[in-house]
Amino acid sequence: MEPYLDIAVASGFDNYRWEFEDGSIISTTYTAQLEQAGDYILTIGQTVNDLYCENTYAFSMARSVLPEITEVRFQELSDANYIEIIAAGDGAFEYSLDGKTYQKSNLFSPVEGGVYTVYVRDIYGCGIDSKEITLLDYPKFFTPNGDGYHDLWQIAGITRYPDAKIHIYDRYGKLLKQLSPLSPGWDGTYRGVLLPATDYWFNADLGDGPTFKGHFALKR
Repeated sequence: MEPYLDIAVASGFDNYRWEFEDGSIISTTYTAQLEQAGDYILTIGQTVNDLYCENTYAFSMARSVLPEITEVRFQELSDANYIEIIAAGDGAFEYSLDGKTYQKSNLFSPVEGGVYTVYVRDIYGCGIDSKEITLLDYPKFFTPNGDGYHDLWQIAGITRYPDAKIHIYDRYGKLLKQLSPLSPGWDGTYRGVLLPATDYWFNADLGDGPTFKGHFALKR
């Protein structure tokens, strides 16, 4: 049996007639269960002072296939990170990266690194789907001055790879820090000594084969 839509109007009138486009009667009460997509007519009748009056209301019901995320395309570790949500279905959809703010476009750019739950939903409330993805990226600079902003350097989204190994070097290749993916980040010190404002390099091994590297600036 196809899913149906329960629909109702005000009760208390003398007569109700819900008709489908082919002339078939769906219901003769103030409620009806609509199954088929198409055009409908509701007729409501009432007798007042021995005078019978009728009003008719024409409306349509459309069916749509519930949205389903089939693929999430993205670019990471770049200056032009993006997330593109590919969904299947025949409805009118809108998209979100947080389940709160939606947009008509399925493309989000630019996007910071991190863990996201992406959403697609039918604009008429006929279904929703979601999927979690991780977008790796790293800050191009940090400022460990204790003001609570950008005080630590860490790769965004790296917590999804708990076995990853991150090594931070100076310009001469000296190892300064082996950073755990589960730690808050590097504070810009070496054996308790503040390091100077300059560029530093890193290498990240995700633990399952892929590696990447890059550099960032320490600013004071």
